[in-house]
Amino acid sequence: MSGLEFLISTASVVMAPIDQLPPGVIVVSGASRGLGREQVPQLRRQGRPLIAVVQRLEGCSLAPEGEALQLVEANLATTAGIQVAIASILAALGSRPLAALVNGAGTVCPIGPLSEHSSDILLTVLTLMAVAPVRLACALTGRLVPGGRVLNLSTRSAFATFRDLSLYHEQASPALAQPFAAAGASPQHRCSRADPR
Repeated sequence: MSGLEFLISTASVVMAPIDQLPPGVIVVSGASRGLGREQVPQLRRQGRPLIAVVQRLEGCSLAPEGEALQLVEANLATTAGIQVAIASILAALGSRPLAALVNGAGTVCPIGPLSEHSSDILLTVLTLMAVAPVRLACALTGRLVPGGRVLNLSTRSAFATFRDLSLYHEQASPALAQPFAAAGASPQHRCSRADPR
């Protein structure tokens, strides 16, 4: 596989890399709200087929549109939910080509230093914002077409709280490269870092 690219970015600069994607389905996680949710209508206007991962179908503002927009319900803040998401995404994808995985970041409440968060909150947030994107990308990398990309979106709250950790640090790209190489991929990596402040 060639051309796999990791971008740590904000919504304002996400559409340019997406415009350059090859044909195929785009998977958007975190599509219930926030940056992930904002990407769905933009991508649908471009005619892109989507699989949107939402935390709950009940109350979701997105409506399925056959194969053009499929919804997957999964709580990416838990390891069990990550496994459900992977299985459901692969089932929805079927034999169609995969152009991109857009990992929509979760939110951190309250915003503040790590020392202000309980261990339970930290584990939940790190699972949502670091473990889930890596697990989803590892599971889907082999399905990406040449030129396909994994895009990781950051939020102001994530950047403020986890500035030097996980996907939000400029050193994240080399660390993320290891699981993909182990999965048999030989991607070219590029990390763009946008400060969402």
